[in-house]
Order: sequence, then C-alpha cells, then structure tokens
Amino acid sequence: MDQDVAEEARHQILEARDASEVKAVQAAAAERAVAVELNVSRVLATVKQAIEQKRKMYLRYKPDPDAKVEAYQVAPLDIKPGKTPATRANDYLWAYSYEREHVVSLRLGRVLGAELSEEAFDPTQLMPDWRNKEPEWNVMRDW
Repeated sequence: MDQDVAEEARHQILEARDASEVKAVQAAAAERAVAVELNVSRVLATVKQAIEQKRKMYLRYKPDPDAKVEAYQVAPLDIKPGKTPATRANDYLWAYSYEREHVVSLRLGRVLGAELSEEAFDPTQLMPDWRNKEPEWNVMRDW
C-alpha cells in the first residue's frame, strides 16, 4: 500500500469511535491504494513512451499530501527506486526539469498526471558528462 494512503488510514483509525468506522476507513484506504496503483501504471506507461520517443512531458506533482500541486515540464531520464532505506520502497521518476534547470527525482505515487509533449529533447545536451559512460538504465531505450 502507498505510504501516504497508509499514513492517512492509520491517523483515521486512531480517531475511529468503533469497529464499524475502522472497517470503513480500511475499505476506503484499500480503494484509494488501488486508485494510486492504477495512476502509477498510467504514468509509468507515459514515461516509458516519452523516453523511447525522446519527448518532453508535462507533469502535475504533489510533493506531499499537504502541499500544493506543482507543474513541471521535463525530459524523462529513468525510473529508479529511492537511494535510502526510507525511500527504497518507492519508485522515482528521474527527469531534467526545464523550470529548475537540473535533474529532479519525483516520487511516482505523487505524480497526479502525465502528458506527452510534441517537443523532443536531445539526451546528449541534457547529459553531456554521460556520453563516455554506459549508464545503467531501468527503462530500456536506444540512446
């Protein structure tokens, strides 16, 4: 189950007055977890297509449950799990952000929407230092 969904459910269960409220919270959390998984699957499919076609993307992203939604235009680079023990349970989109002018990592479960742009990107311009290296990609590509 998504960590945000689990944390929200845990909080609501602690405030529940009886067993029926606990069951209702559990059912709602299960439905929300399925919705998050379906959205992640759609986002992942769009990211893979964008990487394969070297196309920029538009994203709507919520950095945490209480934050405002942020908009990004990105060149997707890869999908990787987090690097620390606390973040390894989640997959992250690694992408070059045109607004921030550097690579960002965005938790897939917090991407609310992903749309392909008609605009292409040139990986050699985004990653000039990687030309002489053989990166270990998780998402297959021919570049």
